[in-house]
Amino acid sequence: MTPTANPIPNDPLAALRPLHLPDPIGWWPPAPGWWVLLVLLLASVWLIVFALRKRYQRNAWRRAALAEINELQTRTERSETDLAADVNTLLRRCARINDNSARVAALTGQQWLEYLDSKLSEPAFNTELGRTMLRAAYDPSATIDRSALIDATRRWLRSQR
Repeated sequence: MTPTANPIPNDPLAALRPLHLPDPIGWWPPAPGWWVLLVLLLASVWLIVFALRKRYQRNAWRRAALAEINELQTRTERSETDLAADVNTLLRRCARINDNSARVAALTGQQWLEYLDSKLSEPAFNTELGRTMLRAAYDPSATIDRSALIDATRRWLRSQR
């Protein structure tokens, strides 16, 4: 016998309505996890901005010193002895700001040059250039390589943390 496709006359399932899907979930208001994530994101952005601002403020002395060294480089009317004295004064001011100790203020001569080179990866001041820089403040006949002195000073300023 072959089955026939006769519907069952008293089928209780035929009286049911078709499936009714719920409304799609809206995007607002977000779940509590998204609120927590938003608060964490805002807090981390605020902390990053705060840290960058503090870093910018901490490095203000370096930017001012680099601007001053650029100004000294452009002044060609100044003698080499004046340039050496100005660079030495600038380095001392920056060392006092950066190191924040009275020990730095008391350094003179060879100790001062060794201190400057201790902050660099390769010596720049504990050489003839540095000795000439110190001597030029008192010896008007001393000659100094302007560009080498400016470059060494820039390297020293950029190396300070």
